[in-house]
Amino acid sequence: MIYIIRAGHEGAFKVGYAIDPHKRLRQLQTANHQRLQLIKSVPGGRDFEAKIHRDLGVFRVSGEWFEATNEVLVYIANLGGADYEMDDGKPYLVLWRETARSRTDHCPFCGVKHSHGIPDGSRSPHCVTRDAIAVASDGTMLYQHHGYFIRTRNTDAESRVGKLKDEFDSIAQFFESHCERLGQMRIVGQSEHIHSNSYLTLNSDLYEAYKRFCYARFKQPLSHRRLTQYLLRRGFRQRNSGGRYWEGFRIR
Repeated sequence: MIYIIRAGHEGAFKVGYAIDPHKRLRQLQTANHQRLQLIKSVPGGRDFEAKIHRDLGVFRVSGEWFEATNEVLVYIANLGGADYEMDDGKPYLVLWRETARSRTDHCPFCGVKHSHGIPDGSRSPHCVTRDAIAVASDGTMLYQHHGYFIRTRNTDAESRVGKLKDEFDSIAQFFESHCERLGQMRIVGQSEHIHSNSYLTLNSDLYEAYKRFCYARFKQPLSHRRLTQYLLRRGFRQRNSGGRYWEGFRIR
């Protein structure tokens, strides 16, 4: 686990790796006159720890301790916030870009902006690092050697809106007739809000029910991966609990 420990209420931050962050906190406290606080811990190994140290290098006080600047505070707050999507049961980092011809956002694996040509889709990483790790906001581990998906925020407006509308109609109709306690969904330009509750739906069960719904109405269903991507982008969350579950709704 990667841990973030702070000295006092406004002191420096220590970024380190430990199997048991709480045990490490107790060990460090015996040699420090200030009260130490465990601020955050996220899944990750030595490679992820080294990447964080590189990212915060200009703020280093000494060793694994870093200044408590606004930049460091924002960085720590965003740790574990990488986007991902599922494909064939495996999570892949999603690397965003503004247009099909622009460079991507900074890669969580190496910190560099990449170029990958025009089409979206899965890609082998263009990173100088090897076996790096990124962490999603829900704690899902994302591995560099798996590669990643390139996704474009701004594509051809007309085709994109038309395609999204068709997908939105079929998915919205399915949820309205087959699911309980679903929050609002959205299409381009609308706000979204997914109500949080205790309902859980097994990923495979959701897709099978969705396919049956589409076939009964002579509609072509989205692929499993595209349906997952669609829901994740609209605020739905998944949970690993002896299987992959969707949170917040259930099939009637």
